[in-house]
Amino acid sequence: MLSRFSTPLFLAVLLAALPACDTLGLGDDGSSPSVTGHYEASSLIVQTDTGTVDALARGTSIEMRLKPDNTVTNGVFFVPAEFTEEDTPGSRRIEFSGTWSQPTDSTVAFDHKADTFIRDTEWHVASGTLRTDTGEVRAMLVRRDNNS
Repeated sequence: MLSRFSTPLFLAVLLAALPACDTLGLGDDGSSPSVTGHYEASSLIVQTDTGTVDALARGTSIEMRLKPDNTVTNGVFFVPAEFTEEDTPGSRRIEFSGTWSQPTDSTVAFDHKADTFIRDTEWHVASGTLRTDTGEVRAMLVRRDNNS
């Protein structure tokens, strides 16, 4: 079957349109994709002794804002009592701020004083999300806006 458009014309149109599409998520200067913005957990699965638990469904929440100056603000990690240690019973609201870095185009790392898995794991960047999987915890944070 013959196309209505010639191959050279199709390629010319495609090449002209690609820069406007930003299909790779790169910055205007070809830099790494921007990860700045407000994030909230959309998935948080925890492996326990008794099986897999949907921690979000049980009240756990995570949110934070990643700023262009590589700071993390408004970080809140809420942990219900059922997920806290026996020596410190009760739910926990952990507020944190600190810094973030992007060691590679596809990973993000966090540094803050609070002792959380957020700080202790590598996060992978993909289409407006940050994802991690430690074997015990699998989480996905979704960027709700990029107004940092």
